[in-house]
Amino acid sequence: MTTELLMSGKPPESPEELEIEKQISHLNLELAKAKSADQVHQIRDKIFLAEEARWVTPTSGTWKSQPWQTIPMERIREGLTANELVLEYVMAQPHSYCLAIGRDSARIVPLPDRESIESSVIAYLKTLKTKGASKAQGGDLYATLLREIPEISKKERLVIVPDGRLHLLPFDALVDGSGRYLVSSHTITYAPSATSLYLTNSAPQKPAQDPLLGIGGIPYEQNAELTKLATMRGYISTPWSLAGFQRRGSCGPSRLPSDSDTVLLGPNATKSAFEHSGLDHHLNHSFGRARRC
Repeated sequence: MTTELLMSGKPPESPEELEIEKQISHLNLELAKAKSADQVHQIRDKIFLAEEARWVTPTSGTWKSQPWQTIPMERIREGLTANELVLEYVMAQPHSYCLAIGRDSARIVPLPDRESIESSVIAYLKTLKTKGASKAQGGDLYATLLREIPEISKKERLVIVPDGRLHLLPFDALVDGSGRYLVSSHTITYAPSATSLYLTNSAPQKPAQDPLLGIGGIPYEQNAELTKLATMRGYISTPWSLAGFQRRGSCGPSRLPSDSDTVLLGPNATKSAFEHSGLDHHLNHSFGRARRC
């Protein structure tokens, strides 16, 4: 949202604007070569006039007929649940910002400059890539990015809209003031923008109609070697595992009623039954659905 609003004020460059940019660049080169105070003042005056001309230059008709479209803040807030908080970051110099959006409020939180934040992010990523752990680094980043947002303590789900190097940062690994990783107290998801999050949440959801192939309650105990192998791999461990598989497997057809559902339980969970279960139909149906999406 913040990024999109900033972008909405910058139209595509017209030929007139490009020409002015060239003039300003040329004047800046002349300014660097100036040898007297009078020359500096004269060139600066020319730069001022050129920049003024850039701002009053009419934009192209294409821009006027197709401006950036943004979703109003009120609609985005209405699309959130009471336990959601969207944190959209904008990395910049000399200050960065975070737009904190909740169902009942929205505000902009100032942050340190981009360079200092990203240097801390890079250092923490190097630690994580070596499979190391540094709660000090995670705590420092938490303090930089989240400490000034008290709404976090009241929300269960955080939706992060990162910018710059923050795209590489796992917010789950940040450490709060009590020494806990953020993942232990919040559900964290990511989104490309607040607008895209709103559009995704507001899109009509169609129930999946994919057929079900369920297999469970395999009678490993009828074959000693198979039992040994299944035990070693953790497939069976307690006497009630078969009943548990049957209960979980039998709920499939009642939960997803369809003529194309197939459930293989107990003695019916054999290799032959699996091969004749129409698995190719299940896969083709799923792949076809993925292609259509």
